[in-house]
Amino acid sequence: FLLIPIFIGMLTAITFDNDIWFLVNVGRYIINNGFPTIDPFTIHEGFNLVVQQWIPDVIFYFIYDNFGKLGLYLVTNLVNVYIVFITYKLIMLITDNKRNLSVLFTVIITTLISFSFIVARPQIFSISILLTELYLLEMYEKKKNVKILYLLPILSILMINFHASMWLLLFCFMLPFILNTFHFKIG
Repeated sequence: FLLIPIFIGMLTAITFDNDIWFLVNVGRYIINNGFPTIDPFTIHEGFNLVVQQWIPDVIFYFIYDNFGKLGLYLVTNLVNVYIVFITYKLIMLITDNKRNLSVLFTVIITTLISFSFIVARPQIFSISILLTELYLLEMYEKKKNVKILYLLPILSILMINFHASMWLLLFCFMLPFILNTFHFKIG
């Protein structure tokens, strides 16, 4: 059953939206010229540019330069496999190893993610980093091992450099934790 969202991700990752070509081009520019502060790709002179996802740009450029579209397709699907894996591990942890329930929720959640978000864009890395952070937080909650928390600043630094412009997704991931701080009953 866990192969279902992987297969759907394989189908949705076949198409490349226009953003990937901008990201590949920015990655090429960074490798060849360093970080741009003025957009070198627009017809407007002096247009300021902040590259908020420089690591994926460089990764996508390197992969495209060496392996073409097939490489972009494969890396997107490898990240999707990781997203399915870490989602399963997270849900297993939350449900105290209830395998059938974990498989069901993993398939539902990652299939929904696969339909819209498994494309060659920085968001695939962001989703995987966020799910890893959630897994570590839940692991800490279960085991109370402070050493687990040492990884969170590293993941935060990665998130900032992989995709600094994704505040709404962060809010969606934080919402269950925010709601859990209030003690109230519904119904």
